[in-house]
Amino acid sequence: MNTWILVADACGARLFVTFDSGRSLHLLKRFSHARSRDMEADLVSDRLGSGRSSTHAMPSTKQPHTTHKELEAIEFATVLNDYLLHAAQLHKFESLVLVAPRHFLGLLRAELDPTLARMISATIAKDLIYMDESTIREHVVKAVWPAREK
Repeated sequence: MNTWILVADACGARLFVTFDSGRSLHLLKRFSHARSRDMEADLVSDRLGSGRSSTHAMPSTKQPHTTHKELEAIEFATVLNDYLLHAAQLHKFESLVLVAPRHFLGLLRAELDPTLARMISATIAKDLIYMDESTIREHVVKAVWPAREK
């Protein structure tokens, strides 16, 4: 069975494939989203002036505020979805494992096409993007193939 494993955070991702239930991982692709590393102030390009005009309505405090950093993370989740969806349509993998910090995992799942969502065999809410392949493999094997754990 051909399983793809996406290890990601808001700034980057590594995509692995395993053909042997996690005994070995092979790096397929790296993704980078440098804008997610930027400071919030750097992401804001159109700033309102400091003066207030009575003709402009004040924003409601009841409306949720999405930061620019959050919007960048959502954009990156969309990029990952598009790549994975295209690969799934070409039948390049049979199942998918998502590994990401809890917050980004939620954003990623929210952006996933239903076709991809059905292909998920496991999700791991951990920040493993900067870990070595053997550490990633250990976490994935525990979550997906516990009977095969070494």
